[in-house]
Amino acid sequence: MTVKEILQVRNVRCFLMFRSSYFARFYYPVFTLLYLDYGLTLSQFAMLNVVWAATIVISEVPSGAFADTLGRKKLVVLSSLVMFVEIAMIALVPTENPNVVFTVFLINRVLSGLAMSLASGADEALAYDTLKDQGKEEVWPQVLQMQLRIASSVGIVVTLLGAAMYDVNFMAPIFEALGLNRPESTQDIMRIPVFATLIVALIAIYAAFSMEEEKKEKTAEGGKLATSMASLKLTMNTGKWVLSTLTFCLFCSTTAYSSTPRACFSP
Repeated sequence: MTVKEILQVRNVRCFLMFRSSYFARFYYPVFTLLYLDYGLTLSQFAMLNVVWAATIVISEVPSGAFADTLGRKKLVVLSSLVMFVEIAMIALVPTENPNVVFTVFLINRVLSGLAMSLASGADEALAYDTLKDQGKEEVWPQVLQMQLRIASSVGIVVTLLGAAMYDVNFMAPIFEALGLNRPESTQDIMRIPVFATLIVALIAIYAAFSMEEEKKEKTAEGGKLATSMASLKLTMNTGKWVLSTLTFCLFCSTTAYSSTPRACFSP
């Protein structure tokens, strides 16, 4: 199939649009600097990313079961909406109170991890199932190649633009041309890449809502409840495992540090 023929498949087109816009984060090139400019410390930054990773691990396990219960499209739509909310939170958070900033970023990291796990594989499944239903599943590797090329191209552009948006010298002439006060530091322009990401997130939401999912026979209410309960049980078990693993790692680290001879640190 030609590229034009592939793009005529609605779910494939939406899948490519969703993936390219979902991961287009203009603030990624300055991720750490952004957090510090918001007033967070390096230790808080590290803690927030641990929370983000733990959220992904905990919510990734039952996501497949919820996809069967709720439907893949609903998960993709929910993921795009959660992503929009978590980005909007850091775009609009006031920075006067450090405790408020940390709390908002903590919620942001949880929602970000949740959004990532909700969309994980569901968008691919929708596109692949559509091709399979049409007897065109042999072009799926070609679709993945297209997705990789588009993602790489978008990633390069977003990285360059995101870095430029965080450059005071680059943004100063633009501010002056618009009749705005010249930015003095990165704190004056730190929200620009976040708002740019927020705008692109609207494309991901549009792509998610535009996807189509074949209606399947309704599962009995008892079956849905059983599947949901099993998903929640998996989530709880995974959460316990993550917490116990983190506790064990912290214990080992503390023990190793305590047993280290202090003489080696003497001047």
